[in-house]
Amino acid sequence: MMGGASTARGSDGAVLFTNPAGITRIPGESFSFGTVAAAFSQRFVNDITDPRHRFGFEGPGTTELDFRILPNTFCLFLDGAPRDRNSQRSRHKYGICVADVEQESFASNENRLSELGALSISSRYQFRRTTGIASWGLELFRGTSIGVSARLENTGLDDTTTESVFHSDSSQVFGHSRRGLSWDSSVTIGLTHLVSKHVTLGASLTTPAQHILGFYKGSNSVLTGGGSELRLTQDDGDFSYTTPAALRLGVAFAWPSFNLEFDANIYAADSAIGRARFTRTSLLAGDVNIGRAEIVEPARPLTNISVGIERFVQRDFSVLAGFQTDFTGLAPRTDGLARQALFRQERDSFSLAIGVSSYGSQGSILLGLRGTYSYGTALVPDPGASEGAFVALPQSRYTVALILAGQLSFEGVRDTALRAASPLLPSSKGVHER
Repeated sequence: MMGGASTARGSDGAVLFTNPAGITRIPGESFSFGTVAAAFSQRFVNDITDPRHRFGFEGPGTTELDFRILPNTFCLFLDGAPRDRNSQRSRHKYGICVADVEQESFASNENRLSELGALSISSRYQFRRTTGIASWGLELFRGTSIGVSARLENTGLDDTTTESVFHSDSSQVFGHSRRGLSWDSSVTIGLTHLVSKHVTLGASLTTPAQHILGFYKGSNSVLTGGGSELRLTQDDGDFSYTTPAALRLGVAFAWPSFNLEFDANIYAADSAIGRARFTRTSLLAGDVNIGRAEIVEPARPLTNISVGIERFVQRDFSVLAGFQTDFTGLAPRTDGLARQALFRQERDSFSLAIGVSSYGSQGSILLGLRGTYSYGTALVPDPGASEGAFVALPQSRYTVALILAGQLSFEGVRDTALRAASPLLPSSKGVHER
């Protein structure tokens, strides 16, 4: 709800990802969750069915409705050893978190008929990233903390297209599929420092992701002329999705009834954010060829910004708002064969959010709305192309999501459980009588 601005003064599960030094501000032992309870999105791509106008079709945009129940993020926070013998306040803090950090998908199914021919296209694309993270934070002295996070990421890619095209004098059936899975790791170190009563600075550095293991399988087939000619390739090898190094800087201002934070997230360029290396087996005119090949998606340098505001209407109730950018490190998609690019789309996004939060002795609860506008390019099948080519088309997308999040202390859960169970427990008077 605050646009992801948490590098300087964040005090919830977001700090494990942005600046682990912030976990020392989380009071007591607790767990937190966050979920996109419901999301409505509409995506527009003109001429998605017939991008080269070979058949005279026009393709509308697609509308998606998504409901989720399970949390996107679940975090656990534990205290370490106390400060000294006379204090029960812990200087050490530990955090564990599992999160779905990115999910992208789109699909199209078209069956069309005209005087120029008939076509049937089914295309589906899914990309997801899931992260498990473990953090440790230490308050060096009042107002200054350091922290370290170790992250393990799992990235999945699933892309399938089937296309059948029939003209009066020719026909073609094209199939394309790829599936990739990558396990990668990185480390984030962070620092926060209270400069004055109202100003806090924060900084963190994330190392480039290191590839651990992965796999990649792909295939492309083109059958033309009623089966008279068959071209087939099969790929088998390794897939990696390694995010580049990132520097996060934040400054926060805090007053009794007002919080404000500005963050900048700077990502370095990298030789490859995505890479598939494989052995390719090709069949053409009865000849089989085997060789090594790779597909590389380089990463561009970029800077994203986040701004978050929290206004306390009452001591235990606040209104939050945030703005953030999410520019992509991928280059714009270009026309080409399906097997020449790993990722079917790239988008730059802008998000605005507003919500309310209630605080209590047992934890907090947050409810809000987040709107996102994205634009970029997407690769769509080009029906009738002899090699099963894809065409890059402009795309835009609008999304409105309902966000639900909360943080509950272990002590509060225990007290609630005891109050609920107290009517079922025997009274002390009954015990003495027996």
